[in-house]
Amino acid sequence: MTRFDFKIIFIHKQALKYPLTARILARLQVPTEIIDDSLVIREEIEKSPDPIAAGKKILYLAQQKGKFIKPCPCTPRMIRCGYLIINSILGCPIDCSYCILQAYLDDPWITIFVDEDKLENSLRPLLKASLPAGLRIGPGELTDSLALEPYTRQAERLAQLFYRSSRTILELKTKTTNIDSWLDWPPSPNIVFSWSLNAETIAKEEEKGAPPVGERIRAAAQLAIRGHQVGFHFDPLIYFEGWEREYEKVIKELFALIPSKLIRWISLGALRYPLNFRKIILLRFRHKAIFASEMIIGRDGKFRYFKPLRIKLYTRIYEMIRDYGGENLPLYLCMEDEEVWELILKKKPERRKDLFLLFSPPVNN
Repeated sequence: MTRFDFKIIFIHKQALKYPLTARILARLQVPTEIIDDSLVIREEIEKSPDPIAAGKKILYLAQQKGKFIKPCPCTPRMIRCGYLIINSILGCPIDCSYCILQAYLDDPWITIFVDEDKLENSLRPLLKASLPAGLRIGPGELTDSLALEPYTRQAERLAQLFYRSSRTILELKTKTTNIDSWLDWPPSPNIVFSWSLNAETIAKEEEKGAPPVGERIRAAAQLAIRGHQVGFHFDPLIYFEGWEREYEKVIKELFALIPSKLIRWISLGALRYPLNFRKIILLRFRHKAIFASEMIIGRDGKFRYFKPLRIKLYTRIYEMIRDYGGENLPLYLCMEDEEVWELILKKKPERRKDLFLLFSPPVNN
């Protein structure tokens, strides 16, 4: 199991009454402080030479004043996958150097919204049979879906809703091995556990706090052999010396432990980041080799590898997956344009419904 240490829990005074607050406090024996304004937290972390790192050791329990459900802010001019984001937790205790949450989120600490009844009421319209099969939703864009599960049990509560859903898919994205509580659960075609994978060198150097890639694959295998739906995201793919050899090693290990027929989907995406991420790199990661590669500003306003290099990465990874996993495994690209889809996958979704069909539950389920 992957656990994380926290130094303090700040609790907004309005969050004291919620059961989730009580569950977290019962499972985490750390100092607490009741506050009525998150400015107190900002004043605390600004004393640190690295506020982002300091924020990963702080939990803030609060009410959600905005919307719990939002569409994924897909990159302009790229093919959209129609993903919906659950804004139940903001921030992640894993410190990946390439993580754009460092620039995307205004607050570097980890916020847990404890008003679960409001969250569930927000989700109920998405459980209707009239919605298209293959519609995906999950909390894994703004946090790691299972990193805090030992303390919150929030993913379990969400899953109970989606077990009764006829079409909508809950995707729980993670880099952790926090799957123990799921081993005795019956599988459902509406619940997909997915793992972010990378070359072992990248995981070791750039994904501080995450377990090794091999441990993630073994955790996925434990669920897959019990009939649970699993997926994988090779994102971000990173160009470095020896990348082909290292990625092939991971892909070979993946299919040695998990037959392709048990994998729901795999996505590919190349390293990219917004313009304002540059200042984070300069402050925190100026000596990191992965940011030394020559990049250009793409049509979407993000720094990216030159398109020929991205195509080289995608082509080889695609070939490896097909060589080891076969031709029938669903693959898709994350935040790429139509030209790249055509070059790599030899097809592109013509409309939103095409992507939903890609993610739809298998017929035999």
